[in-house]
Amino acid sequence: GEFDIPESTVDRKVRRMKLISPSNNEVDIGDTLQPNEYIGMCRREIMDKYLRDRAISYGAEPINGLVTAIDVPEDHKTTEKQYTLHYQEFQAGSS
Repeated sequence: GEFDIPESTVDRKVRRMKLISPSNNEVDIGDTLQPNEYIGMCRREIMDKYLRDRAISYGAEPINGLVTAIDVPEDHKTTEKQYTLHYQEFQAGSS
């Protein structure tokens, strides 16, 4: 598929839907889909697990923690500079 997401992560195959923004703007989705196409709707916890497992398989180091801030380089749109994540690591027994 377009993003190489396995079929097992797709919870529903949507062919038509209406999106309504918080400001009440409506957009009809699906008018341009071909008969064999759909929008894959995924459950967050399943998609997150898939992405986490895939990142680990590519060498990422998993950290059980809470992201508290993300520093984005000012020129992030034109360079490959790294983002900096700030986090609080989870420790069992603490709150």
